[in-house]
Amino acid sequence: KIILVLDYSKARRLRSKTEFALLRSGSSSYKSRHMMLYFKSFADLPMSKLGISVTTKSGNAVYRNKIKRYLRELFRQNDIRHKNYYLLFVFNPTVKIAKVKESYTGRYL
Repeated sequence: KIILVLDYSKARRLRSKTEFALLRSGSSSYKSRHMMLYFKSFADLPMSKLGISVTTKSGNAVYRNKIKRYLRELFRQNDIRHKNYYLLFVFNPTVKIAKVKESYTGRYL
């Protein structure tokens, strides 16, 4: 019997300012109309880590959290979480949840 663990624990999150700064300065990036994705591979990392930044100009807290929940779920179900990447999604103030769904394809990593 195989048990598949699909979690998004604190170990899988970018949490400190230094982790965010490390990604913004020395990493590869992809820019779309609605978001900026920073990513960097680390050979000694056992699993990927995800950071999401949505500005308050995007909407109220309910709306911003909906965007973050959607991306966390994509990350949780994607194979990239088993690799050794730091990922940071930074959203423009004009982002809408339908545009987030259009922008993400996963083919850039």
